[in-house]
Amino acid sequence: MLAVSTFQRLVNTLGTPKDTPELREKLDKTRLHIGQLVKDTSTKLKQASETYHSTGISASKKVADAKLAKDFQAVLKEFQKAQRLAAEKETSYAPSVPKAILPSRYLTVGRFICK
Repeated sequence: MLAVSTFQRLVNTLGTPKDTPELREKLDKTRLHIGQLVKDTSTKLKQASETYHSTGISASKKVADAKLAKDFQAVLKEFQKAQRLAAEKETSYAPSVPKAILPSRYLTVGRFICK
């Protein structure tokens, strides 16, 4: 859940003055990290489900695992919602480039470009 909260916070920064190429790179890395977590968690939940059929697992363990699966689905939906919002914002807004990165000859004074 922490990774999804971080992702949502980054998405909320898109389109603001803090929206930089570095932020977008961090957003992409976080997206990939969450994708890997989703893949790993899905595999483990599937393995747990298959184990129920081959061995005698207690009812309380089954209930606990069912709750984990339900919570996982809820977090996954939140992530998917944040991904859709990120896609919209990433196409609607260009990242800000700090003035320090621009060569000094391109800094503007008033409405004129100083060279």
